[in-house]
Amino acid sequence: MKVEKHPSTCEDLLSLLTGISIPKPIYAKEMDHGYKMFSEDVKILKSIAKQLSKNIAMTDRQYALVKRKIETYRDQFLKNDIDIDLYMHELMFPLRTIDRSHWIKIMTYAGEDMLAIRFPFSKKIIARLEEIRCLDLHTNHAKLFEDNTHFFYITPKNLFGLVNIAKRFESKFFIQPDILQTYDKLQEYDNDRIKYVPGVYNYEIKNLPEQAITDLEQAIGNPKDNLALYYDRRLLYGLSHFENTEVDKSLFYLSPLANAIVKRKDATMLIPAKKFTINSILDALIELKRFPLLVVLDNKKALDGLVSIHNATTNFTKTEDISVLFRLDGEKNEFNQYVKDKKINNMVAKNTKIVYINNTKLPKPLLQSGWIPSCTLSYGGKSLSFNNVTSYVQQFDLQIVYEDASSNTYWNRTERKLIHGFV
Repeated sequence: MKVEKHPSTCEDLLSLLTGISIPKPIYAKEMDHGYKMFSEDVKILKSIAKQLSKNIAMTDRQYALVKRKIETYRDQFLKNDIDIDLYMHELMFPLRTIDRSHWIKIMTYAGEDMLAIRFPFSKKIIARLEEIRCLDLHTNHAKLFEDNTHFFYITPKNLFGLVNIAKRFESKFFIQPDILQTYDKLQEYDNDRIKYVPGVYNYEIKNLPEQAITDLEQAIGNPKDNLALYYDRRLLYGLSHFENTEVDKSLFYLSPLANAIVKRKDATMLIPAKKFTINSILDALIELKRFPLLVVLDNKKALDGLVSIHNATTNFTKTEDISVLFRLDGEKNEFNQYVKDKKINNMVAKNTKIVYINNTKLPKPLLQSGWIPSCTLSYGGKSLSFNNVTSYVQQFDLQIVYEDASSNTYWNRTERKLIHGFV
């Protein structure tokens, strides 16, 4: 359907200006009616016209924009004997009603109570929400969204972050009263962190139980001498506050790999075998006082992993302090023979420095011994599937995955997130 020379609606005026037929007929092409638009108007006006050509009405804001833009071309319409005032307020399609509500509430999503924030599309707000999602280990980035509403698990960090975003648009957002009350309490904590937030303040540990402070000092010494080690244990002890300048000074004396391990954002860290030797990893763990060590071997690479790590640790680990808690099938298996020859088939004891297990079975003697590693090292860890071994490993605050892989990332099935390796 070709637009008539003399229009009858605002949409007709827009059609003449853009050359796009509204509504769009079959096989229609853009037409040149002799109207010239400013370059800055072309994209937005043609976009609205194409929307209308699909029988999708304008919103009130789109309509206001179109009227304002058409007014700037009044002279061109007059040259064609068209008085825009006669048609500007006539519409082919009734305006679409848009829900522009802004709010934060607790809602049920997928059978679970969650924090919900709702607003009309805004790139700026979405960008801020993504910052929160990146810090939330439990949020599935791909799904928690429906009808302009974003869902987050109920945690103090998420609640505090969402309300902070909303307060930037205070006149728009309604915030559920009990959420505001919780926020005010969190704000009180944040404003007086030294009273509430666990951390190291001027080299002094605060807001931790006395037993935890004693355990830390016995394990890694005084914060003034070993602040980098305290920062390394922040995930384990919930230490949320550090003075950045003090941490930087302490990190200066560590090797690059030890430095990277300390600065990890998550418990799991992928270290690519193509860039680092097993010796460099073990040296870094010594720097960080991360022994005793649990080594998880992939059955397919068990011999290679055992020989590699054992050779790298003989200079600082006694034979009696090593325990290999599994064997491979086969009477003359090279792995089993190596364990026997090297006499590293010891029982797990209090002073055991390194324990080896495989990736398929969690040995009962390990659990019964009460032995607790300071960190774990998965040799070929990308192949580990979700089982009782991975469940056990992922309770620790430092889980190194040493993998000979082309990619520097892998998908952590348990935590449902992408793990980035140190490059």
